[in-house]
Amino acid sequence: MPDPVLTSLGELLSNIQHSGTPPLQMLTNIMATLPKKCGGTRTVAIAATLYRLLMELDNEEVAEYEKANAFHGDSATAGASAVRAAEDRALLAETSASEGLQAVTLLWDLKKFLTQPIYKSWWKKLMPLFSR
Repeated sequence: MPDPVLTSLGELLSNIQHSGTPPLQMLTNIMATLPKKCGGTRTVAIAATLYRLLMELDNEEVAEYEKANAFHGDSATAGASAVRAAEDRALLAETSASEGLQAVTLLWDLKKFLTQPIYKSWWKKLMPLFSR
């Protein structure tokens, strides 16, 4: 890009960082669909280039904060293994079952599944148990 364009882009990014008010278009995402191996599709968000540039400017500061403040058992931290976290949860559930206890695993899509008309009355009964 020519220098005048880069200068304008730099000023725009700086103004957004200092004011904390990005353009509305920067907060919208395009949702693209990708095919799944077993059939069906899933969506992924394509963020605006201006947003991606701004996040790259703050990347080191955010990474340092997350590293300093991460919970030691958090499976969503950088470098953590999702497979290892799933294995740990399965082991805990199996250990609990062997001791005569019960284990419940909730999946994030459970709410979407249970809001289908057929499950609505059941979901209304379950919600108070999870909001304690």
